[in-house]
Amino acid sequence: GTTAMLKLDIPITSREFCIDLVQTTGVMLTPGDAFDMEGYARLGFANDLPTIKVGLEKYRRIYERHFKPPQRLTLAH
Repeated sequence: GTTAMLKLDIPITSREFCIDLVQTTGVMLTPGDAFDMEGYARLGFANDLPTIKVGLEKYRRIYERHFKPPQRLTLAH
């Protein structure tokens, strides 16, 4: 099947992130250390498109909640 390696720019190991992700959301990624690629996670596209979209949205929410700094808006004068 089709896979992609996601670069994880986070302060924990890919394994810790993948375990938390599956326990929190049911979304399963393979940690990069399984491929000697720490700092990455493998995403497999083995489900139908609606299921993949739901999984990616759950991934995005968890990643942003834990690791993405808040966006600051600056108004130009």
